[in-house]
Amino acid sequence: MVITLPPLREREDDIAPLARHFAARLAQRLGRPLALADDAIAWLTQQPWPGNVRELENAIERAAVLNEKPLLEQKDFQIVPPLRIGERGQGVRARTEPSNPPSRMPSASQSSPP
Repeated sequence: MVITLPPLREREDDIAPLARHFAARLAQRLGRPLALADDAIAWLTQQPWPGNVRELENAIERAAVLNEKPLLEQKDFQIVPPLRIGERGQGVRARTEPSNPPSRMPSASQSSPP
């Protein structure tokens, strides 16, 4: 028996219940109230979610961790813009570090006394 589950972007009706479930589970884990405003649900429903359910869950967690508010709104999901597909896996360090590595600090035996 083969069960085919279409990607989340093709299951728009599943996004709101999944998002509410993730927020409730995260509220328990964080030990504080957490819910999603209607505008947040509407915005989440409009996103393509190329990473499927895991990306949706991560977006909710990121918004919750970056806010202390009990009700997450649409603007709370736009604090840190999502990475473009070409940037995935590079992380912040790869995009911000200079191409030349920093010079090594002298060891204790090489440094001069103060």
